[in-house]
Amino acid sequence: MLTTAILPVILVSCSRGPQYPAVLETADSLSYVNPDSAVALLRSVEAEMSASQPAVRHFYDLMTLKAQDKADLPLTSDSLILDILQYYEHGGDPNKLPEAYYYAGRVYSELGDAPQAIDYFQKAQTSLNELNLQKLPIANAKRYEKLKGTVLAQKGYLLRNQHLYKEAIESFRQAYKIDSLACDTMGMFLDLQDIGGVLQVARNNEDAIHFYDLAAQLASLYSDNLNLDDLIAQKCHCLIRLKRFEEVAEILQLFHPQMTRGNFEPICTMFGEYYWKIGESENAVPYFKKLYEKGSIYARSNSTLWFSDYETKRGNAKAALRYMAEFSKLELEVRKLRDEEVVALTNSLYNYHLREQENLRLKAKQEALKSRLRYLSIIAVLLVIVLIYIFRYERNRRRNLASRYKQLQYLLASMQADKEKRQSVVDAGMSALRSSDTYQMIIEKCRNGKELKPEEWKMVEQTLQKCLPVFLTNLKGVYDFSEIEWKASLLMKFGFSVNDIAVAVSRSNDAIYSLRARLYKKALHDDSGFNSWQDFIDSL
Repeated sequence: MLTTAILPVILVSCSRGPQYPAVLETADSLSYVNPDSAVALLRSVEAEMSASQPAVRHFYDLMTLKAQDKADLPLTSDSLILDILQYYEHGGDPNKLPEAYYYAGRVYSELGDAPQAIDYFQKAQTSLNELNLQKLPIANAKRYEKLKGTVLAQKGYLLRNQHLYKEAIESFRQAYKIDSLACDTMGMFLDLQDIGGVLQVARNNEDAIHFYDLAAQLASLYSDNLNLDDLIAQKCHCLIRLKRFEEVAEILQLFHPQMTRGNFEPICTMFGEYYWKIGESENAVPYFKKLYEKGSIYARSNSTLWFSDYETKRGNAKAALRYMAEFSKLELEVRKLRDEEVVALTNSLYNYHLREQENLRLKAKQEALKSRLRYLSIIAVLLVIVLIYIFRYERNRRRNLASRYKQLQYLLASMQADKEKRQSVVDAGMSALRSSDTYQMIIEKCRNGKELKPEEWKMVEQTLQKCLPVFLTNLKGVYDFSEIEWKASLLMKFGFSVNDIAVAVSRSNDAIYSLRARLYKKALHDDSGFNSWQDFIDSL
């Protein structure tokens, strides 16, 4: 009854969920369009949010991580996200858990722990699939649908960096499917470009070109504000590898890229390699020079090697040797970085396996505890049921005993009230019993040592009913007889000995003696006035 009373209140309170300050909802929306402003807004209310209730404080922390990530601010520690996960995994707003898992993946991606990041992205994917989006506001539901594609894309980048190209392509394909259902043109464009990028890294240039063309077609059909410079550069790079220089030349005639800090390396590499491959080394110089001066260590290493070859062909041995020496120096640094990456990856894998082992140990311990609690609960329920049954059984037994006691008292009182007349009726009935065919049949059976058959027991009851009409009724009201007890009592009324009764019911003499004593003890009380069960039977 208590559970029935409080359950609706619990369900109503759970359905409403926590109420968050409007400033956090504003920061959440602002992080998509102007993340720098979202970061500034969240910092302005930090003191107030830190003193708030746990639901608000953890949502504030999650929004802070989200805004920092979208503003490209470095995520240098996992302490905050671990606290957020601890809260949302153990009773916080379940609608926030998918984002918490996603930003845990982003944090570990920034920390270089790819296995842990992939694991959290997988958890985000699972929790998003379990989320009932129909119960959320339309804006939030669309945001979570978009998050599904983003999670898969981020997972694809990590898989590509781990050289798991097949798995990365599958992840980007799933992201494309989700973005297609959401009619997200930008997401679809990036997914196709990412698939082409994985194929390009895997040296599958023909297929990479196919996906680059699909992305370009999508951009031309549905959007005019996409920057295709990087896409064109990547496609041309694949064509150069395939030595399809005429196609590259046709593309470059109309290609006027807008060089930015983010895309100058692939564009300069594409122009430099193209001119180098077709024999126009002088045209390649400006591009390799820019790579040499402003590029990454990998770009500088490649450009020094090219300049060494370039100076050798020009007959400038001294300059060629200088570039070759610098190339050797840069290659040592590149090798060192790659070794560090391998060590970091090995350490992250090792730490990931340690964490997985600990998680499995804790999970097994938790499952054992749950099983123990489950068994204890079942035992407790069974004990309660048994106790209820015992209580009801005892209550009914006492009621029956009280009822039978009253009935016995009434019977005894009626027997005493009209003792002489009753005795004459009993004597006449007993005379009729002993002269009946049933009595003779029983004697014959006992002499031959044979047990009475079911139809013969019916004759016994019919004879008793005929000769002593009230005997059976009075006897049934005294006690709840078993089959053997009932049969023995009937034969006792006929006046048969213990030996004959034992033969008729197929029991030993000791069993009949024990039966009479037990019936006297159970059915009669001490002040009944009878010396034995036989004495009581004779009086009925």
